Amino acid sequence: MAFWSDQNKEILRYKNEKPLLNLTNYLSGTVIGYGLISNFFGRVTSRFVVTIQGSWDNNTGVLDEDFQFLDGSTLKRHWDWRIDDDVKFTGTADDIVGEAKGVRMGNAINTRYTIKLNRGNREIRLHADDWIYLIDERRAINISKMKKFGLTFATLTIFCEKQQ
Repeated sequence: MAFWSDQNKEILRYKNEKPLLNLTNYLSGTVIGYGLISNFFGRVTSRFVVTIQGSWDNNTGVLDEDFQFLDGSTLKRHWDWRIDDDVKFTGTADDIVGEAKGVRMGNAINTRYTIKLNRGNREIRLHADDWIYLIDERRAINISKMKKFGLTFATLTIFCEKQQ
């Protein structure tokens, strides 16, 4: 339960921020993101473009993410999301351990989860603390800290733009 109370305390600072980030509105249709990944030392290790296709049926939604990395590699992720109430939501994906747990308030959402990454023959599990901040009706910034043993292993930064 500490997870939810800590997460709820952090999201409270955004309760009066505008514009309001409505998950089902912003993540419906196509969102294009331009991003980079930086390592423990702050060095950029990867750049990418991600296309996100979202659709919702009341409080359940699907997001398909298609990452195209500048080195030619690709990654696809399929999310299933459920909005639990006015603040909380949960999601699952094949490379996520258990459920992702999220909260939303004002112009921000925060999602926390454990992600499995394959590196050669081994699987690495990182704890993600993922924040999205709506800038205006079409643009948002996503910052995700990937941690292991309490240390930030990598940071993803994505500039997102909802397509018309």
